[in-house]
This record gives sequence, C-alpha cells and structure tokens, in this order.
Amino acid sequence: MALLLHGFLFATACETRAAEAAPDARLNIILIESDDQRQDTISCLGNGVIKTPGLDRLVQSGTVLTNVRNQGSYNPAVCVASRSMLMSGRSLWHYDDNMKGQVTLGELLRSAGYYTYGTGKWHNGDASLVRSFVDADNISPGFLPQGHNSAFPTTAVHDGKVSKGKNVPPEHSTDLIGQTAVSFVENYHGDKPFFMYFGFNAPHDPYTRIPEFERLYRDAAGVSTMPVPPAFANQPAFDLGTLGIRDELLLPRPLDPASLANQNAIYYAMISHLDTWVGRLLDTLKARGLDKNTLIIFTSDHGLARGSNGLLGKQNLYEHTLKIPFIVSGPGIPAGKRQDSPLYNYEVYRTIADYAGAKPQPRVEGESFRPILEGHGDPHRQVTYHGYTSLMRALVNGSWKLVEYHVKGERHTELFNLAADPHEQKNLASDPAEAGKLAELRQAMIEERNRYEDRDAKFWNDIGFGMPLSADASRPSLHTQQQE
Repeated sequence: MALLLHGFLFATACETRAAEAAPDARLNIILIESDDQRQDTISCLGNGVIKTPGLDRLVQSGTVLTNVRNQGSYNPAVCVASRSMLMSGRSLWHYDDNMKGQVTLGELLRSAGYYTYGTGKWHNGDASLVRSFVDADNISPGFLPQGHNSAFPTTAVHDGKVSKGKNVPPEHSTDLIGQTAVSFVENYHGDKPFFMYFGFNAPHDPYTRIPEFERLYRDAAGVSTMPVPPAFANQPAFDLGTLGIRDELLLPRPLDPASLANQNAIYYAMISHLDTWVGRLLDTLKARGLDKNTLIIFTSDHGLARGSNGLLGKQNLYEHTLKIPFIVSGPGIPAGKRQDSPLYNYEVYRTIADYAGAKPQPRVEGESFRPILEGHGDPHRQVTYHGYTSLMRALVNGSWKLVEYHVKGERHTELFNLAADPHEQKNLASDPAEAGKLAELRQAMIEERNRYEDRDAKFWNDIGFGMPLSADASRPSLHTQQQE
C-alpha cells in the first residue's frame, strides 16, 4: 500500500512540475452577446449616427462576418431560440429551449480543461446553467419587465450550487453585468485558459432611459435627432400574424415617425452604454497582457425591426431581424477584414470548440468557420433556411430571398432581389419576369425543409407547393417557452 501511495504521489508531483513547465497555451475565449441589436448599429460599419468606439476598436482589430443570420424561432422570445441554438450547436428544428439532453458549449469546454465563467442574460434554465459554468455571477433573467435599473432577480453558481439574489441596490443591468465581466478578467489568475460568456440584456426593451447617453441622440431641447430607419413604414404590407405580440404593441399604430424617433434615441443610447463596457473590457485585457492570447467574439442573438417594414419587433424574417452583428478579434484573426460567407449563428459552437481543441458530439450541427476567419476556407453553403413558428419560412440564396407566409388560412409570398433592394421594399413575387426564379427558390426551400427535418405540417400543408406532410407536428415538443 505504501509503495502504491508513494508511486501515486510521485506521479502527481511529476505531473505538477510538467504543468508548471508547460502551461496550457490555448487561447482564452470571451463570447459577448447583446440582445435585440440590429446589425447596422455599429459606427465604423457605416452607421453615421451611432457612437460605438468600443465596438469600433473590435472591428478595426478583427474580422467582421457580414452575412451571419439567426435561423429563426418557435417562440415569440426569439432570444430563447437563438441562445439555445448557439449554446447547443443545434439548428431550429433540433434544439431544446433548456438544452435538455444536449451538451452546452460551456459544458464542452469544461470537459476540455477550460475554466468556464458566466454573467448576464440567461433564460434557458438553471440545469443548463450549472452544467455550463464552473462559476457564474449576476446571471440575469431573459426579460426585465420593470426596467433595466429595477431590483430584478439574479442567479449565481458556485461549487455546483445555485443561489438566488436581487439587483439591490438597483444598478442598470448593463453596468451590473459589465462590471462583473471586467472584474472577472481583472482577477482571474487560474492555470487554465478561461471561457467567459458575457451576455447583455440591453438594448432589449423596456427602453430604459440613460440621460448621459441619450444626449448623443437629442438636440438641446431634448428632441430626438434620430432619422427614420431604412424601409420605414407606418404599417406592414399585410398581417404577418404577429401584430398582437407585445413587441409590436410598444407604440401605437399607425407608427408615428416622431414617437418612433424618440424611442429609437433610447435604443441607440442603450447600445452606446453597453459599448462603453466593451471598451473597458478591452482596456482590462490589454492592461493584464491578455489581449495577446484571448479570442473575442461579439454578436447579438438577433436583430430588430424598430420601424422597418412597418414593424417594431423580431417576430419576422426580414433581414433587419435575421442578420446580426458578428465581430471576431484575436490572435490569427486578420485585422480590418470583412467576410461575407453565409453562416448561421449556431456555428459559433463548432468554431469555439475548434479554437479550444474540443471535440463536439456528432449531433452538433454546422461547421467551424475558423478557416473562413483565417482566410483559407471556402464558404460552407450558398443557401440559408429560416422559420418563425408555424407562420413563415424564408430562404436566402445569394442575392435572392423568398419568404412564404401561412397566416389564418391566408397565404402571402415575398420575393426580393437583395442586391438591388437590400431593405426588402420591392416585392417581385407577382412579376411574370421572375416566375422562373420563384419556382427555383420554392424547390430549394423544399430541399432545405427536408435537410433540416422541418415537419411543421401546420405551416406546410396547403401551402401550395411541395408534398404536404402526413403528420401535424406544428410545435416541436422541444420548444415550450413563451416569454417575450
């Protein structure tokens, strides 16, 4: 017994000395995710109104992926779907709202030897939270009904145990979460590389006023200087089946440009506010010398209409909602580059796993876009396929986009040439000259339906093209949350 014990201790000591001699050289990884942030809300990417110096630094030091889309949702709370897909690496018809039975991204990295830490928005269940992070602080709910500076509940995870608290005395969620993330980077001295998930609740409504930042978007009299968004309309072209959802009731209809501008000033202020914490995080990484070995990914769960196409929310499949900001900066990432390969946001799972040297389960979908980021990979696909509940489906193929609707027994079709009409204002579906293109895209949509095992008969039966589905699976059983 003594010899065995001595041998065990000797081996352990050798292993310790080896670890000290050759520390884990893998990159630290930080995933920053905002909530409801349109792709066109970053200054140096062409928005001449918004102030985002922190995100501009990331853009200048890294690569912007300009063609990343969320696949859609089976919940009015599109963020539930988006974050579930991103954290499980599973597509719209395969993910679970609470990631039951699925290895989360944090869980995978833990098993690969990373110290995993989380702070901010999480509404995919406590069980997946505990599996994902060794430690977590100031985890916030998915929706803050009393505002971002209210005494909302918080969750922490330490030693595998969940504890509950409150945001008391109240701080703005962005400050609470931002300071938690920065403090972690300031104080982490572990011998493992770290993965930090840093999830803002902002700029999701309730639109909570921050005078310091609102001054950037108002004149001396306090009147909003915000222009109307691209493709502004007082009403949508037809009933999408979503106009009764809370997001679409945040302003009276028909939409009034002045009221919209006032609200959008607050929305932009909330983005500028969170941007300051991105800047502080970058400063902290540099001060500690961690900027040389840390990969940073900034994205959002989806976009938002905010007046475009006559809508306010994200319960639609227009480009302002599907497309998301996506910036990657770190060692080996070309600086100041743009890359337009069509990607799904859930492919961040395989990409982070690639950088971490972790091996995902075979059920994880998509591809790592590390080769694309580093400039030596071909696009994974030409076509992306999207859905929102049993109401609508979309297919994007290069510059062409098809959207099909099945609402209260009525069908609508939209066909857009995105190269000529990037804001989707000219519907070509009834143009005889585009009949061939319409038929081609409908056939491609059926092929993608089958590829992703979209068996939603409530949408597909009586749609007018493709074989009807034999069984009604109108709501996949994995998708149960209904929060907004």
